[in-house]
Amino acid sequence: LTFKIAFQALLTKPQSLMHVSKYTSKRNKWVSVPVTKTQLEKLKENIDKSFVKIDGQHVFAAKGYYSSDMFYYAKGKYHAFYTCNSWANDLLKMSDMYACLWTVFSDDLMSLYKS
Repeated sequence: LTFKIAFQALLTKPQSLMHVSKYTSKRNKWVSVPVTKTQLEKLKENIDKSFVKIDGQHVFAAKGYYSSDMFYYAKGKYHAFYTCNSWANDLLKMSDMYACLWTVFSDDLMSLYKS
């Protein structure tokens, strides 16, 4: 998230985008999230429903910051009190997983799953 993007999001109502990154190895900051097969299927389904689609395909919006990430058009509107972390928290709730009552910060979510 850059300052420019954050500033635009606060002052305008831009089209929502999904920032997707590909990783080839595990990162040190990652936290394991135990899931059942049913929870994983619900989570994948709910994430997929968040994308704008045309003819069943996710709609590409723009290249990302690096060669390993990109942006796709997404459903929903986000603001200072409903952030991408709020969206992730809601996905966990809809997938019958541990979630916060409400959050705008990733640390709140991470703390639920840290050992």
